[in-house]
Formats: sequence, C-alpha cells, structure tokens
Amino acid sequence: MVLAIALMGMPSLATAAEQNAVAPLAAAAPATTATFLALSDIHLTAERQLPCNPQHPDQIETNPALWSAAQAEAKQVIQLEKPAFAIYLGDLPSHCDSRPDTDADFTAALDGLANIVGTGTKIIYVPGNNDSRTGDYEPFTSANGTPLDLSTAWKGSPVLNAQPGDLIDTANVPNGYYSVYAVQATATAPALRVIALNTNMFTLKYGQNVPSTQADSNAQLEWLNAQLKDARSKREKVIIAMHAPPGVDGYGGGTMWDANLLYTGQDPDLAQGWVQKTFLQLVADYRPEITGLLSSHTHYNEIRRLRDCSRNLPRLGAFTELDVAIPAITTDHGNNPSIKMFSYDDQFEWTENRTYHASDETGAGWSTNAPLSFDLVNYPCPSCAAGDTLAARIASLDKATRINTSRKLAALMIAWLKVGATPPGSPGKYMLSLDVTCEVPK
Repeated sequence: MVLAIALMGMPSLATAAEQNAVAPLAAAAPATTATFLALSDIHLTAERQLPCNPQHPDQIETNPALWSAAQAEAKQVIQLEKPAFAIYLGDLPSHCDSRPDTDADFTAALDGLANIVGTGTKIIYVPGNNDSRTGDYEPFTSANGTPLDLSTAWKGSPVLNAQPGDLIDTANVPNGYYSVYAVQATATAPALRVIALNTNMFTLKYGQNVPSTQADSNAQLEWLNAQLKDARSKREKVIIAMHAPPGVDGYGGGTMWDANLLYTGQDPDLAQGWVQKTFLQLVADYRPEITGLLSSHTHYNEIRRLRDCSRNLPRLGAFTELDVAIPAITTDHGNNPSIKMFSYDDQFEWTENRTYHASDETGAGWSTNAPLSFDLVNYPCPSCAAGDTLAARIASLDKATRINTSRKLAALMIAWLKVGATPPGSPGKYMLSLDVTCEVPK
C-alpha cells in the first residue's frame, strides 16, 4: 500500500522537479555566522577518467584533475567563510581500481584533504564502505592497517589538526567509530560533539563479508547510547555523522541497512529488533542534544526525515531529526561535483547550507556557479521565519497532509538531487527515501 501511494502521480512529480530546476539564486554567506564544511565520496583514481562500467558512460570517477579543482574550490571557500571545522563523510578510492592498487588512491585522497584544510582547520573523517584496504564493505582495519596509515599527514588519526582535549573516545577507531569535539565548551557556550559512526556494518553487504557483524552492530549501538548519555550529562550538543544512512535507498532500491539485522544486545535502554528501529529510538530520545545528522553514500543532494517509532504514534510517527546528505565529489552517479557549507546558531542548530558545485566531471564552473541555498533554492518555504533552522523549515513544509507534503518535498529534493544535472527520470523511490521509519518497506 505504501509503495502504491508513493508511486502514484510520479510523472507529474518529475515534471515539477524539472520546472523547479531553474538558475539558482545567489546565496551570500551571512556577515556574522559560524560554519562548518562537509564533503564526501571523492572516489579518486589515478587512471584516465573513464567510466568503470562502459554500459553507463555518465558514471565517471574522480581523476587527479577534478580532485585538484575540487581542492582549489574548497580552499577558497574555507578562506572566505573560515569554518570552525570540516567533516569528510567517507569513500576515498575509486570503484574501478582493485586492491592493493587503491593504496595510492587512499594516499592521494587523504593528502588532498590535508591540503584543503592546511594546518589550521580541523577535519573529521568518517569511514565509507570503500575505505578498507581489504575491499568494499570490509572491516575498517585489516592486516595492513587502515587507510589513515597511508598518509604522513594523518598518521593513522581520524582527526587532522585536532587540538588538546578534542578526542573524546577513540577506543573503537579500529572498528571505524569514535567521538570528537568539533568545538570545545566555553564559559558561555556548550561543546559540540561529533559522533562518527561506522554504519557500513549495518548494511547487508558488510554482513555477507564479516562474520562478527552481529556482535559489532550490538557493540556500536550500545556505544552510541553511552555517548549520547554522556553528552546529555555534560549539556553538550551532538552531530551524528555516518556514511550509509538509514532508510530506503532512493538510488538503488531496497533498504540501506540490512532488514534482517537485529539489535540483540543486553542494554536495557535500547529497543530490541531491527537496528534501524533501535537507532531511531535513540535519536528520538536524545532529540534535545542532537542538532542534526550527516550522511552520504548515494552521491546525491538528499534529505531524510527521521521518525519516532518508540510509541504508539501515527503510521509515520513524529518528525524528530533531519539527516542532510552530502553530495559527492565524483560524478559517477550522473551528479555534479559538490561540497556543502553549513551555518549554525549559538546552540549549534543548522540555519542554512550552501552547496558549492562544478558543472561536470571536468571540474569546470566551481568559481562561476552560484551556490545553492537550502532556504532559497532547495526548500523555499513562504511560511517560514527568517533564521529558522533547517529542521524547522522542513517541519513547516511537513504540516500539510502527509501524502501531499511528501510529494511536494520530493519534487523540491529531486529538482536539485544531482546538483544542477538532469534530475532522475524515475523518481519514485526518492519519495520513499524521504521518511525513515521503523517499518521495513513492503
């Protein structure tokens, strides 16, 4: 029934997306603001810029020329906006190259990230499913170590330019998750903690490769609960950062997280059952602390509304938090190369993001394309107040009937899904991907 509703009227939705894809309005950075930079999915290859799959000529990986152009743009944006920190959401090497050839890709991608931030801006790394020296959807640490060991700048650490006291809990870095202060507390402001998760272990492919998936997943969810509890006790704010988001895979279909992977641990705070349900319960319980979630993986400019399923609520449940996806540097899903700059208020709540982008796989247009404003271009909301948070803006657009709102939000998202490139011709699955619930889609 849900699928039938989602697909109903999809041709008009695609038309609406195309109609919305007009030239973006220029979005100047506020005169006084705090910001952070987010980027993801470089998928660097030292080879010639050819598609991995000849049957899909638009699926082009990032070659050194595009990576160099992206670095130059990111450095310029950092110089202009002076972000407090940066986050990289994973997937360093090309899909094309086979191990151990990817070691050179790992090194060049990590060194490029170090070049972007220099010695001043802190950058926080989150592992992608490609970021194992063993292969795709493999453990973050292998017999050869982690990709972070391959860069003399990073020296095995998941945080570059960390200051004393920044690293909170790094005991599970070998497993790909840890916590760090993006901004430390002051006498007048709370600290901002980034919880970097390895959600690749919640995916089906990881489970097919790693015998310890069940124990690993239980341990990570229990660790996440402990981190959120600790943040609450210290009155901190939290960003949850991950590579593979929960919910429906709008690009490939199915669920992002393995529908058969359950939380089976003994933590009395956590709901038993599908790991996505357990995760959603935690997000709902710690909504006051969480300022937002970051993800990537699909390479597209998506959002996801996380829903509360811990009580007897309507089918979708209450909208608890917003997950903002970071579109990719690589263009292998037909998207334009992109990076995002987020603005936040004195409580670290996100008030705007601007998507800087090139025009194609060559990296042309970085300096001339107007950045896409979340407020003015992606999700214009006439009823919203100036300075509303991104989550409040989406909540305002969420007040109409659920079906009509989903169609409207889907049309807005799909219009700029590929960041100025042609929207997908079959957008139905993206309507389902908008809402993350505790129910496995039929």
